[in-house]
Amino acid sequence: MRRQCRFYLDDWSRFEALPTGLALASALRRLISGPVADRRYGRLLAHPPTLEALRRGDDVAVIRDLWRKDLEAFQTVRGRYLLYP
Repeated sequence: MRRQCRFYLDDWSRFEALPTGLALASALRRLISGPVADRRYGRLLAHPPTLEALRRGDDVAVIRDLWRKDLEAFQTVRGRYLLYP
């Protein structure tokens, strides 16, 4: 039996994809685990420290801190190329 879940966004200006995706990945990890799930998560996340943190059951805030430095560097570089800041 396949189960579905749908999300409807009614305010795109307040939606943050990264924290939402991370919270979903954390919740799904608690529901679905094992080698097959790990391979899929690894490919989807493309960030081994995040996968390890999900395996350990780390809090979403802790996992976000793993990305903070890289994300800030990316946003700095991205800012130079935005047409509309």
